[in-house]
Amino acid sequence: MYLSFILVTWISGTVCGSTIETTMLLEIIERQNTMMTSMELRMNKQSLEIGSLKSEVESLQDKIESHESLLRKFEANTVDGGKDFTGKLRPRFLMEERQDAVAFYAYLSKTENDPGHRHIIAFDQVPVGNAYISHNGEFVAPSAGIYVFSVSIACDWEGRIPIEIVVNSNVVGSTVSDSKPARHVAVASETVIVSMEQNDRCFIRTTPDAHREIILNVYSSSYARSSFAGWKISN
Repeated sequence: MYLSFILVTWISGTVCGSTIETTMLLEIIERQNTMMTSMELRMNKQSLEIGSLKSEVESLQDKIESHESLLRKFEANTVDGGKDFTGKLRPRFLMEERQDAVAFYAYLSKTENDPGHRHIIAFDQVPVGNAYISHNGEFVAPSAGIYVFSVSIACDWEGRIPIEIVVNSNVVGSTVSDSKPARHVAVASETVIVSMEQNDRCFIRTTPDAHREIILNVYSSSYARSSFAGWKISN
């Protein structure tokens, strides 16, 4: 009788345990199915987004190719002449015309001591430009046109440097750098616009007026450059 009770109890426990394990397995399988379904939905959504992005990239590539084609046509018309998008004739910009551009920049590499009156300042360093002759300080116009000239003169301590911008024999501009009131380097600038014929000359000189005395030196260093520049703006 006792053994029969134990056997029935063991069989009941085994059946009950199997039922619980089966239920747990079914729940796990159901959760995994749910997760897989969710992952498939996300993957489908990502596939759609990737397809949309590919379409946008292809559209952008088409636009870029179209813009590059228009740019090449525009550059060809600009360099070689032709018509613009309205059908009007556009001017020709040839390389030969660009090479004819006239401009220069020159400066003194060091201070020029006591230049005196009616002295042409020869700016010996010409890092940019053409038509300026550094050894005599003259710019010779290679062609007729309208030119801009700009000069900047630094004066040493307690000095006064009056200068003139001269075209041929005509004074077209003047200024004075004056450091006498204070012990420091003074800088003065002047800019003019003039009409010149081919081979006309432009230069910077100290004033010839004796009563406007020149004292000390035309200063130039990395601290303050005395310089002269010019460029052609039209024919």
